[in-house]
Amino acid sequence: MLGLLVALLHICATTTTGPLKLHSLNWKKIKSEEWLVKFYSNRCGACVHFQSEWRKLIETAHELNITVGFAEVDVDKELELSVRFLIQALPTIVFASHGKFYRYLGPREHAKILNFLNLRKSEDVKEMSKYMAPDSFLISLLAKMSILGLRIHEYYMVLIKDSKYPAWLIVSVAILFCIGAATLTIILIVQFLDLLYSWIFRKSVPRSKTTPTLISKADGDDKSQGHLKNA
Repeated sequence: MLGLLVALLHICATTTTGPLKLHSLNWKKIKSEEWLVKFYSNRCGACVHFQSEWRKLIETAHELNITVGFAEVDVDKELELSVRFLIQALPTIVFASHGKFYRYLGPREHAKILNFLNLRKSEDVKEMSKYMAPDSFLISLLAKMSILGLRIHEYYMVLIKDSKYPAWLIVSVAILFCIGAATLTIILIVQFLDLLYSWIFRKSVPRSKTTPTLISKADGDDKSQGHLKNA
């Protein structure tokens, strides 16, 4: 009962203040309860056309007391989230349900989306695998690397525009830095794989249960002399 009350409160807040604007710091809110997330761009004609359908969807869902939160992501401002959710076309709708993520495949019409929210037909959505989910290690690493690449590009453009040094010198330093960073990364990966292989191989090789017998030098000399005498 308490969970239902909390869900209703956050749905009411979403409806009165508009959809939740997601960014890299608050996007994990949609891992709790159920949310419908729209990925859009103001430069996308289809997104602009879908905006009226999106508003009708939110209003009708509130009138029908459908306990689903609504959120939006502007991909022009949130590159990290567009990478995390592997956005390839706009507008994209993602349905989040208690930590699981589904890509909505149906028509971009408020009536069709409401029908999905009511009936929850599996053919209308496609679940993201745990390896490709936005909170998986692989996708998180890919998102962080994308942001790092964007920041490096921004710093490079600032240096080219405002620096007193010639462009060829800046490019040369950047290339040398990238080569050094790539070399260091490869060395670290090789060392890690070597340690991992050694650890796995050590565990896979069974230890001998018999203890080796040590032969002293004196015993060895006696045995060798005995063989000589017999000869």
